[in-house]
Amino acid sequence: MTRRPLPPCRPGFTDHVYATVHGVDLPLRVWPAKGARGGAKVPWVLWIHGGGYTAGKWTAPTAWVTRAFGDRGYAIASVGYRQQPQAALPDMLADCLAAALWCRLNLPALVGADPDAWLVAGSSGGGTLACLVAHAPLFSVPSTPGVLPGISDSSDLSAFGSRSDPYHSSPNPNLNPSPSPSLSPSDPSTLPAPRVLVNVYGVSNNADDHHHNTYRTAPVEDYYVADEAELAEALADRDPRNAITQSPWAYELPPAVSLSECRAALGLPNFVPERKHFARNDLWSYVARYRLLYTTMFRRETFPDVHGAAGREYWRHVMRYSALHLLDRAEGYPPTFLWHGTGDRDVRVQQSWEFGDRLRARGVPVGEVYPEGLGHTFDFEIQTPEDKGWEWVEEMLDFVDAHIDGDMESD
Repeated sequence: MTRRPLPPCRPGFTDHVYATVHGVDLPLRVWPAKGARGGAKVPWVLWIHGGGYTAGKWTAPTAWVTRAFGDRGYAIASVGYRQQPQAALPDMLADCLAAALWCRLNLPALVGADPDAWLVAGSSGGGTLACLVAHAPLFSVPSTPGVLPGISDSSDLSAFGSRSDPYHSSPNPNLNPSPSPSLSPSDPSTLPAPRVLVNVYGVSNNADDHHHNTYRTAPVEDYYVADEAELAEALADRDPRNAITQSPWAYELPPAVSLSECRAALGLPNFVPERKHFARNDLWSYVARYRLLYTTMFRRETFPDVHGAAGREYWRHVMRYSALHLLDRAEGYPPTFLWHGTGDRDVRVQQSWEFGDRLRARGVPVGEVYPEGLGHTFDFEIQTPEDKGWEWVEEMLDFVDAHIDGDMESD
């Protein structure tokens, strides 16, 4: 079977830095809406890429994203955020919130965007972050572009109750404690909630035991370039100055593809593959093999008492960053479209089923597409309107169009 070429990055973009944190520039790539005319305000989408919080690309969203939204009249901003292990999930969320605020302040001049007519969308890990960004009124957001203080730790945790800790593994002694920021109420006028959320097989309940206990991909027989000693050392690195915001997958790099195809797909004409890119792929395989992703993202080592009070505090911390649990505190939530294959073994489709049920019970409009038997990243093959599955893209776009003018649901 002939390999399908990598889809080229949509042209016409501009690149920007929306903040600098610990010396790390946080980037955005912006595309104007197709056919946008001077003076006409257009809606815009903040796209958050996936990649297991370890890799992925802000320069090249999944192929259907720029084609679908751009041709439908939406400006697109694809955000780069700091990845693990130097960044915890709250840091990634803080980055995405800061990017949304930057877009709200700058996209009107750049691409004629209506600052209020925005949606957030993402896939896999990016879908998880998108679900949390949709709770924007619950979080403090920096008021000055380029300043990213994070999310303050002043939240009342009583709303989350307590639960027993089923996590039975010992924390990695090589990990250096680095407490993460947590939830805080803020002025919703600083960054209003998006008008629509599109979650493509992202996790809405980070407290799901599947991701802490039973989640495990098939063992990887060989790494590309690194050994386990190197990977263990890399995973222990908590120096925020070493955080990265992008790393392509090995199948997007030579020798799997030509250098010209790689550069065209990434939208980076001067990109040069290096060993570090393959080592980053190896790091993802390592955390998946040993089920270390969630313990790293939520800094499990800072809650050493597994079965006692510290263990309960850990689960409260996880639930503070679970969109499903935050619904108990939110005054409203935007209309939500869920797209998830029923054969997904990485993020179970039950995540989206439960989230959709909870939202409907609150009166939130919900659109859903559950392709039978399809697994994680099934949408990578949906690139053009001629591809099977584009009808699902159209269904999503119709849902977004119906709600982008604003009908935020509240209790």
